[in-house]
This record gives sequence, C-alpha cells and structure tokens, in this order.
Amino acid sequence: MNYIKSFSTIILISAVLMNCNGKKQGNEEAHSEHKAQNKNTGIELNQGEKWIVNEEMKPFLKQSEEILHSYIASNDTSHSELAGQLKAQNDQLISSCTMKGKSHDELHKWLHPHLQLVKQLKNAESEKEAKALIQKLEDSYKIYHHHFQ
Repeated sequence: MNYIKSFSTIILISAVLMNCNGKKQGNEEAHSEHKAQNKNTGIELNQGEKWIVNEEMKPFLKQSEEILHSYIASNDTSHSELAGQLKAQNDQLISSCTMKGKSHDELHKWLHPHLQLVKQLKNAESEKEAKALIQKLEDSYKIYHHHFQ
C-alpha cells in the first residue's frame, strides 16, 4: 500500500512540475515574442502595459484603420486615393495631439514610420508595390494596438 501511495505521489509531483514547466516555457515564448516586437519597433510599453492615447486622437486612428480595412475588403486598386484619405486622417490626428511625456514619445516611434508608409503608398509605382505597402500598414495598426489603448 505504501508503494502505491509513493508511486501516486511521484506521478502527482511529476505532473505538477511538467505543467509548471510548460507554463514557464509558454510565458518565456510570449516574453521573447514581446521583446522581439519591441526591438523591431523600438516602442516600449508602459511598465508592461499599453500607453494611453488621448481621447481627441482616437477617432482619427479608428477612422484611418476603418478606411484601410474597407479598401482591402472592396478589392479597390486606387492606392493613391487611399493614401490621400489616410494622410487626411493623419493630419487631423497630428493636429489633435495634446499628449506629453513618455507616452507621446512612444506614440511618435509608431507614428513616424506609419506616416512614411502612407507617403510611400502615395508614390507607389505598381500594384504589387502598393499591395506590399498596404500589408505593412495593416501590420502597423497591429503594432499600434499592441502598444497603445
């Protein structure tokens, strides 16, 4: 009987250790992915949390993302027109900015490359180039959502 209790105890402890190790590996993978994301963009989180974007700016961010998704869903090919619409939203976004401090600095780490993508889209010389830039813009919004709320 003691043999069965000892064997059961060993199995239980092994299962707990394996589960903890699996969670640790999952957390390490998520942490590594997060570190890679930050390294690629240079954007830091606010002590592990997303930065808060001022309410006045959010409608322009939301609208520009909706414009992009609508363009993609409609299989539109007028990328120059899309770039113009995104630029108009970005101009309003910039003029509505009242952020200060570290959150403002981190937002600019996202915004500057995003603005460059819109400018490149406006000047894209082929549909293939435009599609690649549109994908990068989609990725840019994913980065935004990862770092900001």
